[in-house]
Amino acid sequence: MKSRFSMYRSYIMAAVASFFLSACASQVRESYAFDATSPNALVMIGVRSEVGPYGITFNKMDSVTCEVHPLGLGRSFDHNSPFSPTAYRASGPHYILASFEPGDWVIASMSYQAGVTRAVRFDERGFAFNAKPGEFIYVGDIVLTRNDIQFEGRNRAHALSYLQDYPDIAVAPTDAPHWLTPFRRGAPEPNCRTSSIAR
Repeated sequence: MKSRFSMYRSYIMAAVASFFLSACASQVRESYAFDATSPNALVMIGVRSEVGPYGITFNKMDSVTCEVHPLGLGRSFDHNSPFSPTAYRASGPHYILASFEPGDWVIASMSYQAGVTRAVRFDERGFAFNAKPGEFIYVGDIVLTRNDIQFEGRNRAHALSYLQDYPDIAVAPTDAPHWLTPFRRGAPEPNCRTSSIAR
């Protein structure tokens, strides 16, 4: 009986790990081809970290209720290479450049190392944007602090210089509106603020 339980537990843990890994995402490759007929959006966000290596998670949000998956699953990006935060700030933002399904997305959480890994969730003030098929959007640059994410504006010259390594992207990036919204995991948010309200 014990060995059967252990076997089932191993299967369940493997399935859960596989599910979580499938939710993680990475940057598009330099050979990535994108044009106006693409079914997804191409999203670019500059990230400057004041907390060293970080992880950041985006959740797709219901555009009517501001509800996201209760487990917080979505698109996750990590910048885990060791660096000095001071040197990193001087070098400019690191860019997330990735394909996103169409819809409203919110930055739901971030994590960083502070002796132990610390996670910060943003249920009451999520940084949100809308992605449309075939659009290449530049949301802007954000800075990660110990307890918050702040919008820093857009440095288009810096962003365009980064894109020189991606010759097969046939659409120029457009500045995307963004907004702060409360959201809720697993239930409607009564004070929901969506893209249709923000624009």
